[in-house]
Amino acid sequence: MIVDAVRSLLQEAGLDADAVLWAAVSDQPPRVPSHRWVVWPTADDEIVLGGSDHGRFAAYARFGDPTLVAEILSRWLEPDLPPAPRDRATLHAASLSVADMLVGPDAVAELSQDGFLPGSVVPVGAPLDHIGNASGHVLHLYDTAFAARSLPPTDANEPRTGFVLEATLPDACRVVRVEPWFGQPGGGVSIVLDRVIAYYVDRGVLSPFAVEPDGEPAETTA
Repeated sequence: MIVDAVRSLLQEAGLDADAVLWAAVSDQPPRVPSHRWVVWPTADDEIVLGGSDHGRFAAYARFGDPTLVAEILSRWLEPDLPPAPRDRATLHAASLSVADMLVGPDAVAELSQDGFLPGSVVPVGAPLDHIGNASGHVLHLYDTAFAARSLPPTDANEPRTGFVLEATLPDACRVVRVEPWFGQPGGGVSIVLDRVIAYYVDRGVLSPFAVEPDGEPAETTA
């Protein structure tokens, strides 16, 4: 089976296959925790590679070749990220500027608490970030305060990765205001991708960079 082939290839590469969640064959997306890559086999012996974020599964893509799945997982189970392209203060200022454009007095369109805008409104060059790994699909404006993200308290221990938007996102992606959740007030701006983050990095749409552990979100960007 293709799942067994992927597992063997990961083990041959010296990677921990148990770091991946191996879902059961199903015609429905698996219900799995966030921050884990998921291999979801189909009834016709193909694989949907993806991950869960905010309780919803999103795919990287569907594959019939186990080698391609193993290559992607090999890149993303232990990613080697470059340093930040600019200092934190500069990135934070740029993030505030994007927030003002999206939800400020002169915003491109009204972004209500229960509405959304197409992903194409996010300007190229915008600094973004994500708490967790690239199997997720929800980004925030860089340096958004943790409480404004409405994430579960356990996510405070997850690593944060920065991204610069290098090309326009498709309209299938959505820009939304974060609603209150997990006892957090929300109110930040999030970008909900139609595929996992790694998909857009591998296609040059997002450029990732490392965020130092002492660079935790501290100020509200919304």
